[in-house]
Amino acid sequence: MRNIFLFFHIPKTAGTTLIRHIEKSVHPEQRISLYWRDLKLKDDPPIYTHEQIKKKVICYLKKVKKLKNIYVIYGHRLPYGIHDLFEKEPFYFTFFRNPISRIYSIYNHKRRIFENEKDRIKQISNLRSTLLYKGCVPDFNTWIKYKYNKKCFGVDYSVKSTLEAHGFLDKSGCFDRFNYIGITEKYDNDSLYLYDKLRINKFFINQNVSKVNYISGVNEETMKLLCSKIAYDQKLYEMAVLSNLKYQLNEDYRKLLFRKGFQKKLLLPFTQTFFSKKETVGYIFGKIENIFGK
Repeated sequence: MRNIFLFFHIPKTAGTTLIRHIEKSVHPEQRISLYWRDLKLKDDPPIYTHEQIKKKVICYLKKVKKLKNIYVIYGHRLPYGIHDLFEKEPFYFTFFRNPISRIYSIYNHKRRIFENEKDRIKQISNLRSTLLYKGCVPDFNTWIKYKYNKKCFGVDYSVKSTLEAHGFLDKSGCFDRFNYIGITEKYDNDSLYLYDKLRINKFFINQNVSKVNYISGVNEETMKLLCSKIAYDQKLYEMAVLSNLKYQLNEDYRKLLFRKGFQKKLLLPFTQTFFSKKETVGYIFGKIENIFGK
């Protein structure tokens, strides 16, 4: 049975880069984008349950012509369960990122949009909700204290809330509905496996990378507040890292590693990582663990 690939794009986890590769390699009649703009969902902020999002997406998909030709679906608004519309084997995948780095990236991204006049005009409603404080652009400390909260960000407030709202996190805290979990900090390695499965053979530079850092002078009080807000996301990230390590040991990876002629330049760092005797994973807050020991 053929696969239907479903990429749940957690905001600010390098998803834009992966999607660029998909859109440049997969014919438009074989892929579907599921973002708020596609579904015409309110975006300031989006507050929906899994069933509401799923119902909206199913109605949208049923209007798609030649739905049977689709084999890749991706986006922030991709709920678990839509694979039932297809007579294909589902393959759900996503990427997780260090929570603190992800929050830094969100702030920089919002600032970058605001500094560009054309982008600011297009997204002013969203910026009022997720960036501006008392009509002005706040520094990072003020933003974390007054703007980074569920009231302003809705289901996208945290990785936990966005997973729950799209049906990927059960009551026990498990996210085993994903067939594959990549780690943003290892994107060059982890994306190789997906590029092969998705039959992607055109490669491009990383997208949506902030060239300007608007964050400075982060104080101790802000870091404590931030860590308390992302405490559960930290646990999810650590679980994702451990889950990711298991994929490196499966047979599909081994076949890919030894396939001759498949993007040798990309394979070099991948093989070096795979065969490292001391696979080291850096968790957030500077915690280091040697997974395979000495």
